[in-house]
Amino acid sequence: MAAPSRRDLKISEEPLKTMTIANRSGNRRHAGPHLRASCKLGSHAYQSPRGTFMYTQRLLDDLDIQQVEIELQSEELRTVRAELEASVERYRELFELAPIGYATLDKQLRLCELNQAAARLLGRDRSSLRGTAFNALVSSADVPRLDLALVLAARAGARQRFAVSLHTGKAVCISVAKLDSSQMLLAMQEVNG
Repeated sequence: MAAPSRRDLKISEEPLKTMTIANRSGNRRHAGPHLRASCKLGSHAYQSPRGTFMYTQRLLDDLDIQQVEIELQSEELRTVRAELEASVERYRELFELAPIGYATLDKQLRLCELNQAAARLLGRDRSSLRGTAFNALVSSADVPRLDLALVLAARAGARQRFAVSLHTGKAVCISVAKLDSSQMLLAMQEVNG
């Protein structure tokens, strides 16, 4: 005969020396430490052995310990999350407010993200530049050199440096490096002189 599940039984501490067992219909049986408590569930009778109260108390203590551990882990996760969010915000500010133009390119060499300095160098607002092929913003005489440098950076993973003229008439020095398999990072700075 199978013992009833925890859902079927409710064990509570009344006075310390008494154990109460109740089934779903609310029938209660009390037993002192020297007796065996019994309870009818359907057609089955369950006999609780001596020491069940102590065993149940141990389980409840274990559950309390686990709950405290989970609460500590949850607090630690919240702290780590707050630190990560602060770190992301610092790097976003560094990217956005950098005096050098930064942009990321996708595999098709289109602009994905760019900071304010890059948008100023390219002469348009950022929202209109996203998705634009970067070589369309470079003077036609410099497109072959740009394409070669971007291909070398994408294939070899080595940083490439070169100067190009933009359609805005500005001459810029560009450094390009592969970020991962799908993006490259461009750093652009106007050449004065």
